[in-house]
Amino acid sequence: MPSSHGAWVFWWGPTYLVVSKSFDRPQPYEEFIVMFGNQPPQEAITDQPDIPQFGLSEAEVGPCCTHSWWCAQQGGGHMSEAPSPVQVFISYAHDDPEHIDRVRDFWLFLRSCGIDAQLDLPANERRQDWSLWMLRGIRDSRYALVVASPQYKRRAEGDAAAGEGMGVQWEAGLLRRLVYEDPDAARDRIVPVVLPGGSAGDLPVWLGGATNSYEAVEEFTVPGAESLLRLLTGQPYETVPEPGPVPVLAPRDQAAVREPLTLPAPVVAPAPVLPPQPPPATFVFPDPKVLLERLMGCEKLHQLAVRHELVLQMGDNLGLGHPFSVPESAETRSHLRALVRSVSRTLARDATLKALLFALEEIVPDDIGTAGVRALLVESGLELGLGLGEE
Repeated sequence: MPSSHGAWVFWWGPTYLVVSKSFDRPQPYEEFIVMFGNQPPQEAITDQPDIPQFGLSEAEVGPCCTHSWWCAQQGGGHMSEAPSPVQVFISYAHDDPEHIDRVRDFWLFLRSCGIDAQLDLPANERRQDWSLWMLRGIRDSRYALVVASPQYKRRAEGDAAAGEGMGVQWEAGLLRRLVYEDPDAARDRIVPVVLPGGSAGDLPVWLGGATNSYEAVEEFTVPGAESLLRLLTGQPYETVPEPGPVPVLAPRDQAAVREPLTLPAPVVAPAPVLPPQPPPATFVFPDPKVLLERLMGCEKLHQLAVRHELVLQMGDNLGLGHPFSVPESAETRSHLRALVRSVSRTLARDATLKALLFALEEIVPDDIGTAGVRALLVESGLELGLGLGEE
């Protein structure tokens, strides 16, 4: 029978079907609607439009059904022509109404891009065994999308009290088990997601932290979520090309190989070392305590590496061929006290003091402590020139 809207109404028991006479520009009441004594639920599974294609033509992709909610519910013939959409499960926390709306917009966006995204809001339209619903949602989905938020992190890391956010705590427990049993397989299934206004710091630590990547959605558009869409739809941006042919490379010229290689003669003559000279009659070895305090005044000598360089340079100055021998200590005063004691026990104490001073002036020339050591040695009657043997 015709209705007041110019459509035909067919009665079939408790069910009636409204068929619009206009198919060009359908209005809300002009779609095919099946009502079993009531309207469709407030949160209904939306249609599955075309999957966004990145660099592929329509012929390469194949047909995709874009029919109405009724057609999708009935599993019409159009759907069989298109590949099954990838199923994903959205795991999130009900932080506040604004966050819930943002996740719902994300869910609608994914479904508008041909992704069979599962969310708790439409499932809440009827009674559920939520533990089974969440278990099946994660088990049957190709990907589980974990949406970052402060409350999700707190509950997923076990910091929430019993009875608080039970859904997130249950879902996170299932996901943690996947990570615990097989981290590599879990990394292929669990996708951390940061929505606009979110922070990667609100992702649970057991998802890998800074060592693992995550998907940042800048806005609910194809360009704003391209990286995530490429992952979910299997359309990578960077692909690995097939190996090309191996280049043919000529061998080395054998004639050149046969030419004898002439090496320069090795240098075996040691560097000339001047014999120790007797100290001048006016030289008196300085007070060891005063010398120690002057060395302590060299700020850089408080570094063990600099003291290593000092005794190495002293050995070079004396022509020893090895570092000047001093018992090592990590404590600066003990190490320098051992250095002063070793210098005082050498046969040529004046030459050793010069080697010490010249090593200091080469390593830390501008240090005020270096100037103090030089002044002390001059007061002790030591004749100093530009270097050893150059007085």
